[in-house]
Amino acid sequence: MKRKIIKLGQATFVMSLPSAWIRENKLDKGDYLEVSEEEGILKLSSQQAKKGKTLQLNITKLNDKLTAGNIETAYVMGYETIELIHNPAISVYSHTLRPKKERKSTEFLQELVNQKLIGMEIVEQSEKRTVIKDLGAGVDEQSAQNIFNRILFLLSNQAAEVLSALKAQDKDKLIVIQPSFSNTRRFILYYSRLLSMVSYSREESKIRNSIAEHFNTINSSHKAIVNMTLSLEKLNYSKNALFTLELINNHLRDMKDLCLSYNLDKAIELLNNREKVWNEGYALKATVNDLPLYWNLGALMGAIWFITKELYGLNMTRKL
Repeated sequence: MKRKIIKLGQATFVMSLPSAWIRENKLDKGDYLEVSEEEGILKLSSQQAKKGKTLQLNITKLNDKLTAGNIETAYVMGYETIELIHNPAISVYSHTLRPKKERKSTEFLQELVNQKLIGMEIVEQSEKRTVIKDLGAGVDEQSAQNIFNRILFLLSNQAAEVLSALKAQDKDKLIVIQPSFSNTRRFILYYSRLLSMVSYSREESKIRNSIAEHFNTINSSHKAIVNMTLSLEKLNYSKNALFTLELINNHLRDMKDLCLSYNLDKAIELLNNREKVWNEGYALKATVNDLPLYWNLGALMGAIWFITKELYGLNMTRKL
């Protein structure tokens, strides 16, 4: 690929960059490149020198739920600095006819950052303005992969603990498990943020973001099982229902192993086993008491299947 050198002024020379490379590395006007020279060869890198993105959000008319959603979106998009303009108090979302409640915006935002935004800290704050900044030392593909692996272990361990508690009919154990879903969600958000900051190809970023969404489905499905179970007066799932959940848990474990070490034959076997697991589990007679469990099993199976398909696409992308 050839590029023509253009002279600007007395001592400035410029050269155009390939638009495909600009898009692949998610660069834009105003971003910086790291330039190094080795034995007459110039090397360009977007990793270390890319200018941090800044976003200002006016949340004065938003409740706490909408505010959290907007901030999470900005976080996932990879903004280094998020400046928030807000009122001293923020309304608390409620879908009921109860009287409206408010809480201090500063307390709400501090809680949100601490509980959901890994790597971010509040660096400035007043009654009407908060600045959240990424104080990390940068990211690379390995750091993103490490978080990916951690999410897999969190999901797998979570599933095993939920099944164990249901078999033991132990509501206290389910209550102990509840906070783990928020923690897993926090790491999935962080992984999605890293995907916007690491220079994967456009195709690989798309696939990895899709996998992250299916991770969310697995996490949310187990959370729903726990919450719906805790709302029951008596925990009394049938042996058939618990056996079906165990089959799906084993399927989830196989998916985790495939994510950690991809093998095409294992991927095909996992996809073929899906129908076996599905038919074997749903052939068993369920009771009315099993409904809170069965309502979420389809989402679990679907997420596992889609992740397996996405892994195939990811493997093919890397071979191109």
